[in-house]
Amino acid sequence: MSDRGAQWYKREPRAFLEGVRRMTERDIAVYAVVLDLIYDGGHQTLDDPKHIASYFSDLGSASVRRTIDRLVDIGKLVREGCFLTNKRAKNEGKTREELAVTRRKSGRLGGVSSGKSRSKSSSTNGLSEADASSEVALDKIREDIEAKASCPKPAAGRISYPPEFEEAWRAYPTDKLMSKKDGFNAWRKLADDDKAQLLRSLPAFDAYCRSDPTYRPVHFVRYVTSRRFDGMVDELQPLNSRQPNRLPRDANGDLSHAALFGRG
Repeated sequence: MSDRGAQWYKREPRAFLEGVRRMTERDIAVYAVVLDLIYDGGHQTLDDPKHIASYFSDLGSASVRRTIDRLVDIGKLVREGCFLTNKRAKNEGKTREELAVTRRKSGRLGGVSSGKSRSKSSSTNGLSEADASSEVALDKIREDIEAKASCPKPAAGRISYPPEFEEAWRAYPTDKLMSKKDGFNAWRKLADDDKAQLLRSLPAFDAYCRSDPTYRPVHFVRYVTSRRFDGMVDELQPLNSRQPNRLPRDANGDLSHAALFGRG
């Protein structure tokens, strides 16, 4: 346990259960462990998926990292530099620190007052103990500053996306009016199999868009949420054996409506 952490913290069962309602088993498990690590650290813990994964027998660091990303997205956790925290834990940690400072100040005042009725040496000893307490507090502040200074700082205003999404975004015929952030939020809700199918569909969709200069591609979000990729790829046919003209085409040789958007 961290020297500055809480030995226990208040937990309201009803509030916690309502807060994790409809979250996945994995999300709840990682969230519970990270919360304890945050309180153990005072009000924050290092954003270290490898360390957090060590508390599980069936989760790796990559899986934990993706879970933490989801928890940050839905507001359960907060990233500050290379630390993870939680709004409630941060507020409670600040309250504990303020209370500790108040107690130290009271101790110093008490030591000074009692010194009036004691010998000079006794008063000096009391002040030395107070100074030692202050030194401990300063050491903790210095440790926090050094830890934060050693953390890699993310580029201001830049959002980091997973490589799988970046590959899909590059392959899609985007334009300047398409929001990459909105596209990512739609893409990340897909199952892994659907993400792979979407990626396989993009060469055919890009070819269709290039064949008709007057056609403006739908927004990536709509392509994802309306599952337009379903009509652009044959799931049962391996990618390396797909023939260019296998998809249904109309009399002009263009991909048919059914090939693009399915029968619906």
